[in-house]
Amino acid sequence: MKKSSSFLVLFVLLTILLSACQNKTVKLPADVQAGDIFLQECTYKIEGKKQPAQCGTLLVPENRTLSNSRLIPLPVIVVPPTNADLNNIPIFWLEGGPGQSNLKFNIPGWMHENFPVVMVGYRGMDGETQMQCPELSKALGQDQLPAHSSEAINLSRKALTDCATRLTNAGFDLSAYNIAETIQDMENARTTLGYDQINLFSISYGTRLAQFYSQNFPTVIAHNLMVSVNPPGHFVWNPQQIDNQLAYYNQLCQADPYCANQTSDLTQSIRSVFENMPQRWLFFHIDPDKVKMGLFALLFQRDTAVVGFDAILRAEQGDESGLFLLSMAADQMIPNLGTWGHFYAMGSTDYTPNYDYFNQLNPPDSIIGSPLSIQIWAPSDGWTIFPVDKKYTQLQPSDVETLMISGNVDFSTPAENATNELLPFLTNGHQVVLKELGHAGDVINTQPEAFKQLAFGFYQNGSIDDSAFQYVPMQFKPKFSLTSIARILIALPFILILLAGLIIWLVIHRKANQKMLKAVQ
Repeated sequence: MKKSSSFLVLFVLLTILLSACQNKTVKLPADVQAGDIFLQECTYKIEGKKQPAQCGTLLVPENRTLSNSRLIPLPVIVVPPTNADLNNIPIFWLEGGPGQSNLKFNIPGWMHENFPVVMVGYRGMDGETQMQCPELSKALGQDQLPAHSSEAINLSRKALTDCATRLTNAGFDLSAYNIAETIQDMENARTTLGYDQINLFSISYGTRLAQFYSQNFPTVIAHNLMVSVNPPGHFVWNPQQIDNQLAYYNQLCQADPYCANQTSDLTQSIRSVFENMPQRWLFFHIDPDKVKMGLFALLFQRDTAVVGFDAILRAEQGDESGLFLLSMAADQMIPNLGTWGHFYAMGSTDYTPNYDYFNQLNPPDSIIGSPLSIQIWAPSDGWTIFPVDKKYTQLQPSDVETLMISGNVDFSTPAENATNELLPFLTNGHQVVLKELGHAGDVINTQPEAFKQLAFGFYQNGSIDDSAFQYVPMQFKPKFSLTSIARILIALPFILILLAGLIIWLVIHRKANQKMLKAVQ
């Protein structure tokens, strides 16, 4: 549960793993039926180069419990391996989110060389069934009320209700947009494409799909590789777990000379800053709730986490400019995190009726509570929520070859959740926990050759070889600071004004000189 006009836009875009597909519209015949797939030649960009692929449409029932359900089209992309002589089992990609497209996988070169890669669009997210909620984006974008005030939460609740009503009136059967139907979409694609078995590669929310795909269709999954694993119940971030993770970061801070020189207790510094939060920096408003959300978003990755900590420590020393930038960035990021209808349709799997999401997620003794979960889940009862078949919500034993890879400073999908809650159900399960790495982007991209060795070996023969990973201690001195960016943003208008004034002066001065020359002549 993974944008802004400043640095956070880069963070969010990197965790979304961008690539590009040039997909031409496929004209469908009139006598189509469920399960039909229509593909044609296209290209898909891999490591900067366009590669041959097939793009098209898979037709699936919107609601498989109804015999007369309408058919909905889902985009499909199939990228063949460059080594045509190989007959390796294809890899199905499952993106994180919810609310993110499943058609933008940054396929690594080693995977493209050796395996067919298949991307099936998520229902409610990709293609013609996008569950956009501009009503909620507008409500989240208001800046007149504190983000977590009861008035602001009520605005979001009403916006969710309005969105669900509008989608229903537009023909969406909201009861059919859930994890169970999404997995069935993948299974339809597998059978229609003619694959006896497939491998799964998933991150974050996608690992939830992978868990239940493997559990309910065990014979068709050869290898299940999950990065940043999200077991059932964890679309809601736990404030006590966040506090524990911040306490671990405090230990790392004291072991780092730069950080230890800034504070003797990182967690106490965070508490102190939020207890003494200013309402403004210069003449710019600061919303403490948005500062917390901005900080929490930065904690997903190790390099951005230290940027957030730096802003906190500078604020403690009297420079609140970084807090303003966190507030401003969250103000832009939260409304545009993803396709909100898809998020709530899939995320409501973890919804608990009669749970006080505001107070339970903001206990009085917590360091920062669970700020992003409050923003998302406090108004969630405004959405139309339907029960999901228990076989897609409750874990059961599975003997599928499974590899879980986690970072131990991942605030989005803490490694301990996979260790304690999922691993006991996996007869052939393995977990690799990488020290001082965060969410999926850290795990996959920080040491790409080591990740390749681990993942490729697992797909080839089920081996678990993480020997190439090297421990890299946390470096708390950030590569850039929010305070510097804030000051540049503030100075930029004055610089532009001065530059404009200089240009005007030069033009006037030049014209005056020309007049003088004409007079002399």
